[in-house]
Amino acid sequence: MLSSCWDEVRMVRDLEFTTSASNGSNGNGSLSVPATNGTSSDSMHHSASNASLAEVSEVKKQARLTLRAAISFVFSTCNQSYDAYPPSFIPMLPLWCHYSNDIGDEDLQKNCSSLCAGQMEAIYISPENAPAVVVQFQQILSSPCWWKSKVAALNMLRMLVFSNRYVFRKHRDEIGMILVNSLNDNQIEVRERATDALSTLLQAKFFETTPELVAKFSQAAHLKDDLIQAHGGVLGLSAIILAFPYSVPEFLPGVLMTICRFATDKNAAIREAVKRTLSEFKRTHQDSWREHEQQFNEDQLMVLRDLLISPNYYV
Repeated sequence: MLSSCWDEVRMVRDLEFTTSASNGSNGNGSLSVPATNGTSSDSMHHSASNASLAEVSEVKKQARLTLRAAISFVFSTCNQSYDAYPPSFIPMLPLWCHYSNDIGDEDLQKNCSSLCAGQMEAIYISPENAPAVVVQFQQILSSPCWWKSKVAALNMLRMLVFSNRYVFRKHRDEIGMILVNSLNDNQIEVRERATDALSTLLQAKFFETTPELVAKFSQAAHLKDDLIQAHGGVLGLSAIILAFPYSVPEFLPGVLMTICRFATDKNAAIREAVKRTLSEFKRTHQDSWREHEQQFNEDQLMVLRDLLISPNYYV
């Protein structure tokens, strides 16, 4: 039923690949052609391009009509079924993520966004369906797809796991690996959204904050030859700190001291991540700070005062 939707994504991807390959084959971005019959060659190329665009347009139109019908069916079924998300709908998750960011059709985008954010937020995933759902998220977030689709997938993953955390507990290792790998994604927006998801699930006690986890992120943060992994490590430490908005566990002062070392890092993304983390920590802990500060020694308090109060570092 939805083959035309997959065809649209596949055809657009193939056209983009062909175009980039053609542009990259010559330094000036154009193919070398014989001087003779140039007009004929140009005409053939133009006709082929028009045919390809017309084909894409027809597939896109058919795909959107099919997807509209599918979304209506999903909404109707999920609102009436005890098995809130049947197995036959699970392979559609990548489509919802993709089209929730497609501005080509505003109504379709709103419907997919509503499905991703609203419907999936309170939906029930049965234990039998949980493995297939995890596989879909693994495929989306490990593939070279549109980064906005990955952001939508991480939003959905956070809500689904939070709402069904007892069902997904058996798959904690796989979900943890998905989030850790997403912290190292090439796109900064994907890394930041993975931070939000990890922090939420740490706060919900779906994951335990172990010394091994802290050490893993701290080690990654100190990698000077890989800025993406270093930024991901800092974001991982940030997720741990933000997972405790109204308390200071015994291990948290050490994590704070580690992330404070990167407050003046050369990389702007890392500096901004530290600044945002410390600002949020200050906001959520200031009302009970007299109680929280008992968890820090004098040296740690001095570091925090320098960063949180000093006019040279505005948090």
